[in-house]
Amino acid sequence: MKGVPHYLGNGTLYTGPTHKTNGQLMTGAKHTSTSKNLTHTKPTSKPKVKEMKAMKSAVKVKPKMKAMKSAVKVKTKPKMKSMKSSY
Repeated sequence: MKGVPHYLGNGTLYTGPTHKTNGQLMTGAKHTSTSKNLTHTKPTSKPKVKEMKAMKSAVKVKPKMKAMKSAVKVKTKPKMKSMKSSY
């Protein structure tokens, strides 16, 4: 669209020449190997950064073996001593 700002994937405003390849708006007057995709909306953040943060927080949650072992322990009743008396 003409008159609408164009943004690179990292959120940088792009004001140079544009072209379309397979319906995708791209940088440069004609297609080259260095052409980049453009959008009309400014990205709020990089998806990869969010994914990495989610992965890091998931890695930090490590179960403690002592807590797991105590939760798994089965308490047994003490064995009853025989009722025989030794008179």
